[in-house]
Amino acid sequence: MRAGGALSTNAVVDRILAAVESFEGRAERADDITVLAVQVLGAADRETVIAETVVLRNELGDLDTLDDILDRFGKHGRLPAATMAELRVVCDDIVSNVINHGYPQGGHHDIEVRLELTGHRLVVTVSDDGVAFDPLAVAPPDTTLPLEQRELGGLGIHLVRSLTDEATYGRHGGRNVITLVKMVPGPSPDPPDGSPREPLPPL
Repeated sequence: MRAGGALSTNAVVDRILAAVESFEGRAERADDITVLAVQVLGAADRETVIAETVVLRNELGDLDTLDDILDRFGKHGRLPAATMAELRVVCDDIVSNVINHGYPQGGHHDIEVRLELTGHRLVVTVSDDGVAFDPLAVAPPDTTLPLEQRELGGLGIHLVRSLTDEATYGRHGGRNVITLVKMVPGPSPDPPDGSPREPLPPL
């Protein structure tokens, strides 16, 4: 728990479960595993926490819904335009990959995206019940090769890694869970007229 430094509760749980699964190896599990992570915040920290969770369908049209959520989240968190541009690239690549490759048998499925901003720490968690796949295990592409010699694919997750400060993957309860952490600049200043930040409206 201490090795990873300050992490979100989701990332702590994912890391612990991954460590247990690695320790087990091929041994048969004797019982269920339950992990409860509690985050204690000071009064000042509680005022800075902004969170948004959206459940998308496994349809490319729902990427528009994700864009709307990102707009709301960025406005409420007063995130800089450059940060929002990078966040859009990260979310679009992860979610579109799940939609395009996670469900070879088709059917209707849910993809959960959670955004959480605490101070300068932005955490994106994407959870899906698609086929088990760890995108972080994909070897980075050799960008020094000429284009005609490069293998297809791999550039998207390479870009995601380059735009985030931490990335973890776990398979829990039949779901893929990828958690991405990005350290962002402080919020942009309040409007000159001193008007307060508008509350996040409901969907």
